[in-house]
Amino acid sequence: MRECVALASSRFQPAERISLRMTAELENLVARVRACRICVENPAGKPLPHEPRPVLRPSSTARILIASQAPGTKVHLSGMPFTDASGDRLRSWLGVTSDEFYD
Repeated sequence: MRECVALASSRFQPAERISLRMTAELENLVARVRACRICVENPAGKPLPHEPRPVLRPSSTARILIASQAPGTKVHLSGMPFTDASGDRLRSWLGVTSDEFYD
């Protein structure tokens, strides 16, 4: 965790926007993730309180990837990762603003 905080605290400049289009490889991965139904087809615990909806924000220019599981209801409804108290806490730990985090 210290390495993450040190990396984030170096205050990266926003990524250059070479192209708003994702690469074909990333588009393929995003489609596969969004189509995932494993938790419905092979449940390993209590049933989900809602239909599966993988929440991700893909970017071909991102310099860091944060993966998490079991987004809360607010994130599930918004479709935007880390838009709840856990996201506030994560950004605080990393020492970054929302604009920097979602760049």
